Amino acid sequence: MSVITVGAREIFGRVRPEAAQQIVMSMNDVRSSGLAEASLSEPFIGKREVARRLGKTVRTVDNWMRRGMLPYYKCHRTVAFRWSEVQRFMREQFQVCRRSTERRGE
Repeated sequence: MSVITVGAREIFGRVRPEAAQQIVMSMNDVRSSGLAEASLSEPFIGKREVARRLGKTVRTVDNWMRRGMLPYYKCHRTVAFRWSEVQRFMREQFQVCRRSTERRGE
């Protein structure tokens, strides 16, 4: 078994062989897209944990997933995240804004 197959089972538990093969193929696509090996060995976290770390509700995480604002893995009704990918995506897609102490026009 490859490292990716073990990772798929780590996320989704016991799965049917054809579903496991589909997961492995999807994860191989992710691997070939240039993600670092270190991120592939990172443990997966759930939606609640992502919400907790971001200081948001689970509903907000759902909305962000639907809008394509968060990277995630999905198999049937189960979703999983890698925190390093979420952080990198947020850092690349969004900018830090600081409110100025001065008001315009004054």
